[in-house]
Amino acid sequence: MHVNQDYLSDMDDDEAYQIVFGKVIAGLRERASLSQQELAAAAHITQGTLSRIEAGKLAADVVVARRLAAALGVSSYQALVGMVDQAHEEAQRMAKKVAGKKSDAWFDTVLDIAGAAGLGALILLSVAVVFQAQAAEAAKAAKKSGGSRG
Repeated sequence: MHVNQDYLSDMDDDEAYQIVFGKVIAGLRERASLSQQELAAAAHITQGTLSRIEAGKLAADVVVARRLAAALGVSSYQALVGMVDQAHEEAQRMAKKVAGKKSDAWFDTVLDIAGAAGLGALILLSVAVVFQAQAAEAAKAAKKSGGSRG
């Protein structure tokens, strides 16, 4: 996954959310071992549209987001949005912790401190944290259900 650093230099929180959304989609696609072409076909969108969504340059509407969730095997649109919300909140938390500020414009704070590369890395890290937490939760649930059978 890659974040276009030029795009990050002038953004608001909605645009930051859009980038996080795109990175969650890209991460889920990569975890499912799907190419952009394969996911785009399954979601009934063009590969170019998917590329722009993953890059954070295009906001997916609800219909496209629902199709992406289904094609990626996510249980529901709400579950997909929940992952994006968690990653977005994690990025905010990390940014505010590093900056020691309570600014609402967390992305500006990171840009000031670490530049566009730092913000891109923070967003990718926040998505990875969410995926790791989900994997740990799934492993715990599997262990619990496996232990209750014996």
